[in-house]
This record gives sequence, C-alpha cells and structure tokens, in this order.
Amino acid sequence: MVSVENSPRRRKGLPNWLKTTLAILVSIAILAFYLKDIDWPLFFLTIKEANLWLAFFSVLIPQLIFWLFSVYQMERTFTWFHKPFPWKEFMWVRGALYLVMMINTGVGGVGNVLYLQQKTRISWLRFIALSFFRASVQTAAIGLVLIPLTIGMHVVGVFENTPLNPVIWWTILIVGQLAFWDGWFYFLKGQAIGLSRYLFTEGSRDGLLIGGYRNKEHDFWFAFRQATQTQWLLLMIWAQIPVIALVFGYWYFAKAFNIEIPLLLFVVTMLLVNALQDLPVAFAGFGTTTMAWAMFYGDYASPEAIASLSLCLPLMRLFVRGGIGAISMRPAIEDVLGILAEIKQGKSRLDITEESKTT
Repeated sequence: MVSVENSPRRRKGLPNWLKTTLAILVSIAILAFYLKDIDWPLFFLTIKEANLWLAFFSVLIPQLIFWLFSVYQMERTFTWFHKPFPWKEFMWVRGALYLVMMINTGVGGVGNVLYLQQKTRISWLRFIALSFFRASVQTAAIGLVLIPLTIGMHVVGVFENTPLNPVIWWTILIVGQLAFWDGWFYFLKGQAIGLSRYLFTEGSRDGLLIGGYRNKEHDFWFAFRQATQTQWLLLMIWAQIPVIALVFGYWYFAKAFNIEIPLLLFVVTMLLVNALQDLPVAFAGFGTTTMAWAMFYGDYASPEAIASLSLCLPLMRLFVRGGIGAISMRPAIEDVLGILAEIKQGKSRLDITEESKTT
C-alpha cells in the first residue's frame, strides 16, 4: 500500500489569501456600481434616523435561533438514524464556525460537514444520504407553504414588480411537490404512484443489488426507509422555524430603517434575497446584500435607504457572529483538538499495521 507520505499530492486550489482578495474586489465592484449616484448626506441622515437597537436585535435573535435550533435538529437526526449525538460539543463548534462564516459562508459550511463526519464516524455515503433526506423533506415543506403565498402574489401583482418569472417559479414548486409526495407514498406507504415506479428497482442478483443506487434497499436511501411518518412530519414542521425567524428578523430590520415593504412580497421573496446576499463570491456579504435588496425591494425605498440598510446589515451580522464565535472558541478548540488526536492515533495504528504486514 502506498503511504500518505509517498502518495501523489492533490492539486491545490487557489490560496486563501487570493480567494479573500478576490472576494473583497467583487464586493468593491458591486458596491461601486450601486453606490455611484448616492446622495451621501442623505445616506448618513438615513442611518442617523434608523433605530439601530431594533436593527441589532432583529439580527441577534434570529441568529441565536439558527445556532441553537440547528444543533437540536442535528442531534435528533443523528440519534434517529445513526447513534446518540454529543450536541453540547457540537453547539460550541457550530458557534465557533461563525467566525469563519464571517468571512466566507462556504468555507464555514465545509468545516461544519467535516466536523460532523469525523465526530459521528458515519460513512460518507450515509452522511450524504442523511443530508439529502433532511434537505429534501424540509425543502418540500417550505415549498408547500409557498404555494398559497404564491397565489397571493398573483393577486397583489408581485410578479410584475420583481425579477421573478412566474412560469419558472410555479414549475419548480409543482415539480418539487410531485417528487416529494411520490417519495412519501413510495417509502412510507409502499405505493409507487409516480415516477418512483420507473426510477426504483428491487431485489438482488448474485449478492448485488439490482440497479445499484436505484435500488430501494441501497444505503443511499436508508433514511427514507427507516424514517417513521412522525419523523417526516417533524422535519417538515421544523423547516418552518428558521424561515419564520429569518423573515421576521429581516422584516423588523427593514422597519428599523423606515423601509415599508408589502408583507406578502417580503415573506415570499426573502429566502431568495437571503440566498443572493450569502453568495460566497463577496466578502462577508458586502455588495451582494446591496444587490439583492436593490433588485427585489428597490421600488419601496430610496437608493440611500437601501444602501444604508444593506451596509449596516453585514456589519451587524459580523458583530453578532463574531460574538457567538468568540464565546464558543475555547470549548470548540478543545473538542477539535481531541478529534485531531484521535485521527492521528488511528493513522499511527494503520502505519504500524502496514509495517507489520510488509515485514
């Protein structure tokens, strides 16, 4: 066997300093485009008249909900489908990762995934399968809630005033719901009512599953098979809690800057706005936040109001996430060092075993 030291090195990507520099340049470019015609005296007056305490708590409270509730959901998920999960340790690591997410959301997400896989010792296939199960159920649950809201959007003319394409929007919602309920009946009720009858196969031949990943008994579908109806429903309900916290948090943040946006429009579009402002191409959301809010809510506020809100929002998120990260750092480092020690010890045992085989 080729040792780690003698194995070919993986091709390295861009160095972190270069990625950060590019992200800063992207932020500067976007901000330069949106702020080139700003009335700066009016911009500072908008900030002066804003309720900054309301803005701060409208960021802090949802962030605390995200932090603690994501830990709770992860504990429940691994306990249901793998083994009991040390949620207290993960709580501190999750909090510490907010320091990374201050700079790059994508890197923080990768760190979260690596920690969970090492901590639980679950196989990568099962980890991906479990993540796919949760994401599928919870995305479908959010889509189900969006259907009546989308009907309301047509009533008040939202599609005429935003970049949203109603055909694409409805297609995604309907296809998503059809796929979800097809899976619900196939895995929970044993009834193939849609494409599942053509997608999935069953049985084995010569000790191998027929159809590979398309076989219902493949390990990729283990969570779909094992989950009870109550667990499916709980995941669907839990999906709404972070969304509600997000929407109402940003709703009051807009009010803090005296921006009035129709509630129906805000509820339905806020998830898209949040996704745009968190694109991992800019530095800490600067620039992308201005772009997202201007695209969707530019008709309901002056450019100066949008600019003041969209510059204060990343700053406050940095401050809140930095505080959570600072509080969590010490216990998180102790836990991560323990995992690294276990990995190193396991590698040492592997090397000793390989040496004994060769001798």
